[in-house]
Amino acid sequence: MELNIDFSLVRSQKLLLIPQLKQALEILSMNSQELSHYVEEQLEINPFMECITMECITEEKTFYLGDAEDTDETTASDMTSTITLKEHLLLQLNSLNLEKTQESIGEYLIDNTDENGYLKTDIFEVSAFFNTSAAKVVRILKILQGFDPPGICARNLKECLLIQLAQMENTNREAALIVRHYIDRLAENDMDAVAAETGLEEKQVEEAFRLIRTLEPRPGREFFRDEDNRPAVADIIVRELNGSYIAILNEEAFPEVNIVEHYGPEDMIKADEETDDFIREGVSSAVWLIKCMEQRENIILQIAQNIVRGQHEFFEKGAEYLKSVSSKQLGEDMNMHESVLSQALKEKYLQCRWGLFEFNYFFEIY
Repeated sequence: MELNIDFSLVRSQKLLLIPQLKQALEILSMNSQELSHYVEEQLEINPFMECITMECITEEKTFYLGDAEDTDETTASDMTSTITLKEHLLLQLNSLNLEKTQESIGEYLIDNTDENGYLKTDIFEVSAFFNTSAAKVVRILKILQGFDPPGICARNLKECLLIQLAQMENTNREAALIVRHYIDRLAENDMDAVAAETGLEEKQVEEAFRLIRTLEPRPGREFFRDEDNRPAVADIIVRELNGSYIAILNEEAFPEVNIVEHYGPEDMIKADEETDDFIREGVSSAVWLIKCMEQRENIILQIAQNIVRGQHEFFEKGAEYLKSVSSKQLGEDMNMHESVLSQALKEKYLQCRWGLFEFNYFFEIY
């Protein structure tokens, strides 16, 4: 479909915009969750519009700390849990019939576990609070760390990953060794250095890296329930291809909408003769919404391609190689007004081997 939304009409935030251009800007500013909800609302009020892939509205997919080259669409568990993470842990604790003091320590530790599943209190503070030994607190903590979901109540990422590896039916010793002593090398994707320092074969290191990247760095993820706490959804996935990096749209983040069959743009020509105002307005509204969504998708992809072209070392080696680029320069490169660009950068996310990053992370905002 041809795009004809002229964002060059936007010259000032104070400009009184025509309704259609205002809608286009609002859609551009939405993150993927907001867009899904907005489309769902439009489907309810406009009978001439249909969503081709309804799962993109009812299921929100997310990606995490894995190498995008090795992990395809990693999803958060369905997010349909009817209990919170803390309730889930307390149910498991209460089933153990521990002594009263042990149970109280366990409840205290659970109460100090954050939404990502990590313990956010010091062992010695807990032991002082209960006037007991640190060793006793650690014993209770180890019990909690055997609960579901795997990796829960860890004190840091390294411990979280080691717990998950230990709970596997066949423990991968090479993976555990790398997590325990070479986690920085893992973050840098430096397989050669790990092989040289450990004496492991390159194939063993590669398999270990692949296994580690299947682990969950945020065990509490599946219990996110309210909108403010849900993990962000990647709009773009960056993959390595023959030594270069490419930006790919995450199709799950872009609802695909179409005009209901028998009501296409060609019907607008015959509208005066064969349809009433309601049909004309409904079809016109649907056509404009589709154009706005396609324009949003196109702009997001252009920005991502700009990022990938200019940040090769970042995607190859990590955050310390991030280059400082002004959003003003991006606006000039894309011939886009600053007010439009700011909406396009807002709450849009890129997934790469180093994690999930908001577009604004790559730019100095002017």
